[in-house]
Amino acid sequence: MSAPDPSKTGFEACDETKPSTLCDLDVEDNVWVEGVVDLAAGKRGICTLDYLNRPQIVDILRHDPRAREDLPRVTSNLELRQLVVDTQLYPAKEPSEELQSRSARNPASFPFYSVFRGRPPTARR
Repeated sequence: MSAPDPSKTGFEACDETKPSTLCDLDVEDNVWVEGVVDLAAGKRGICTLDYLNRPQIVDILRHDPRAREDLPRVTSNLELRQLVVDTQLYPAKEPSEELQSRSARNPASFPFYSVFRGRPPTARR
């Protein structure tokens, strides 16, 4: 099998060892596809799934909610689709940051620092 035609794939150099691609479904407006995507002209872009290993894909799925949404749309590979189910998305904030943010919004803590200047009302100078 010969290498794909660069004018149809959307990139200059083609990898002859990978004649098929994991991005076999909807490649339009998808984070897993880079380069020129013009289906009318026959250009499908570069499928990043073809060049990433499993730990790299898992890391992306843990950090990027859009990548989680786009993966089932772009590939029919059952193993990759199962990764979305098996991999949990990391929280947007660290738990300590969330706790600090919630306590800063709690108006009950303000009198202690504003009125009493951080000292209990029973403390005397």
